[in-house]
Amino acid sequence: MATTSAIMENTVRIDPMDGRIGAMSATIAMPERAWGIVVFAHGGGNKFDVPRDRRLMDSLHDLGLATMLVDLYSSAEERVAKVTSKDRVDIALMADRLYVATDWIAHHSSNQDLKIGYLGTGAGAAAALQTAAERSDIAAVVSCNGLPALAGNALCDVAAATLLIVNENDMPVIEWNIPAYERLTRAYRRELATVSDAPHEIAQLAGRWFLRYLGAAAAANVQRNRMQRGTPTIKPR
Repeated sequence: MATTSAIMENTVRIDPMDGRIGAMSATIAMPERAWGIVVFAHGGGNKFDVPRDRRLMDSLHDLGLATMLVDLYSSAEERVAKVTSKDRVDIALMADRLYVATDWIAHHSSNQDLKIGYLGTGAGAAAALQTAAERSDIAAVVSCNGLPALAGNALCDVAAATLLIVNENDMPVIEWNIPAYERLTRAYRRELATVSDAPHEIAQLAGRWFLRYLGAAAAANVQRNRMQRGTPTIKPR
């Protein structure tokens, strides 16, 4: 599924019907023969890290995966949260926005049938898992130094294959991830990996995870379409 084709980038505005959610700006990078898409879920004090995100995106593009960068919690909202003495970001609001962004992908790529995965950092990882718990079309989730425990009871309903990646030297984040891992009992597969936080190491782990589990979802869909069309499946001798 590797690709060396050119990447087309486009910035889109997503306007939800629900005014509470607010409009979102998202940047989509699409390889020519993309078969899946990974949504980068950031927010709540964990904004875009250009070198890290660029390496991750490049590695996913090489596998034939499109990417969408969407900020789920604005700087202005963070400032308001501090002024009002809120002790944490609004995970439910971030998850609602991610749900809407995912619907936008499904609507605008219906002819491509892209398999969808989430990559979350910080509180965005919790929003990704909370959204994945509510959707059957999310095949894989990767949390990079995230705070998945903030997803709460939703963790028990996540069916997507979930990989939690944490910096081996960041004990507070590791302690946030262990109980989250233990609650992912319904996930198709779950893993907790500690790394040196080297960008290339994170990119390799995330890339392999999406290739395996988004790829499996794509292959299953091809097989299902063949059966629906009555195309015979050739079995090896």
